[in-house]
Amino acid sequence: MPQRICDKKMILISHRGNIQGPRSEKENHPDYIDRAIEKGYDVEIDVRQDNRPGFYLGHDKMEHHVETSWLVGRKQNLWI
Repeated sequence: MPQRICDKKMILISHRGNIQGPRSEKENHPDYIDRAIEKGYDVEIDVRQDNRPGFYLGHDKMEHHVETSWLVGRKQNLWI
């Protein structure tokens, strides 16, 4: 029987929700991130916070508001 080299599975990580090249107009949007997760990807996201409740997704600025529950519900698939 062949010897197994590695017992670990490969993790595919989407960058800001992109899985087929950059789409800057959609990056870090919660729906875009959810679609990548639904297709089996983990997702690296940009998270920001200020003095308001919740968090914001966005690379250069706070663009998309998300509740803490949104982040917690996806914690197994998000890279922050």
